[in-house]
Amino acid sequence: MLNTFYRVCLESLKLLAPFAPFITEDLYQNFFKTFEKEESIHFSDWPEAEKKLINEKLEKEMVIARQIVETSNAIRHENGHKLKYVLPSLSVEGKDEVKEAAKTLKEI
Repeated sequence: MLNTFYRVCLESLKLLAPFAPFITEDLYQNFFKTFEKEESIHFSDWPEAEKKLINEKLEKEMVIARQIVETSNAIRHENGHKLKYVLPSLSVEGKDEVKEAAKTLKEI
C-alpha cells in the first residue's frame, strides 16, 4: 500500500511539473530524490500507461454510466428539477450491457 502511495505521488509530481515547476522540484528534492536516480523531477520521463492494468470492461461500463447520468441530468433540467434534490428512484432501460453497467456502478 505504501508503494502504491509513493508511486501515485511521484507520477502526479511528474505530471504537475510543467505547470508548477518550483513546488514540484522542491517536493521531489525533499521526498523522492534519495530513492530516485534522476537529479531533478524535470529530467524524469513522462509517465506511460501500463496496458496490462487497463480494464476494458470497466471503461465501457463507465462510459455507459456517464451517459446515464448525462441523460438523467438533461431530463431533470427539462422538467425544472434541480440537481441538489435527490431522486427517489431512477429506472434504466436498454440492452443487457446497459443493465449490467447500471447495476454494477449504481453507487457511482
